[in-house]
Amino acid sequence: MWFQQETYPELVKRKWQNYNRDIISKVNMLASDLQKWNTNVVGNIFRKKRKLLARITGIQESLCKKHNPFLLNLEEDLIREYEQIRDQEAVYWQQKSRVTWLQNGDRNTKFFHLSTMVRRRRNKIEGLLNQSGELCTDLPTMKNIAAAFFQALFTHNPSEDIRFVIPYLFPNLDIDAINWMSRSISVGEVHSALFSIRSLKVPGVDGFPALFYKKHWNLLFAEILSLVTDAFILMEKFLIVSITTSLLLFLK
Repeated sequence: MWFQQETYPELVKRKWQNYNRDIISKVNMLASDLQKWNTNVVGNIFRKKRKLLARITGIQESLCKKHNPFLLNLEEDLIREYEQIRDQEAVYWQQKSRVTWLQNGDRNTKFFHLSTMVRRRRNKIEGLLNQSGELCTDLPTMKNIAAAFFQALFTHNPSEDIRFVIPYLFPNLDIDAINWMSRSISVGEVHSALFSIRSLKVPGVDGFPALFYKKHWNLLFAEILSLVTDAFILMEKFLIVSITTSLLLFLK
């Protein structure tokens, strides 16, 4: 809806370049400034819609009584503005429905609770197969079968298979595979990942849908790339520490 406003692109560019913080802080500050701009510039689209309809109705009533070229031109302009408001309203409700879905899902409302109950009834276990392949439907036997299954699943059984003995747990990698895995993140990869996200999917914690980042890719791509690169570096360090700790504990 904001994209249709003439002042929006320059506002975002000017605000973003004036912020002197990390990308997360800049996004939060931009969200706050855009909310103020929305109140002062965009205004209440529903109130605007009612006023336009009232003016168009009044003009059409006057035209029914007497032909007036000025009113005809004014009617065309107001109808054009009214159609723009309707387009904005359609986008507003489309995004609003996704936000409402997210909030209602978090609150576990009656609708989602009933949906869960229906799904539980559909997923009710009517019987289990024992070790002989026979179907058992009485509750005590089913409980024993389930308990025996998970007991066997989580019981350690020593294996002589060398694939499960250190150092055979970690296969050798050639230099090309190591270089490929440790290569730097490219702008193209980040661009491809971002633009593969559906534009108006439920927004993240910052309130912006993917469409916002697509729209302003040329303005934000350097900081987005830096954010992703830092995330991979932290993940790599975390994995190294985790694997080293696991090996030390195992060797003890």
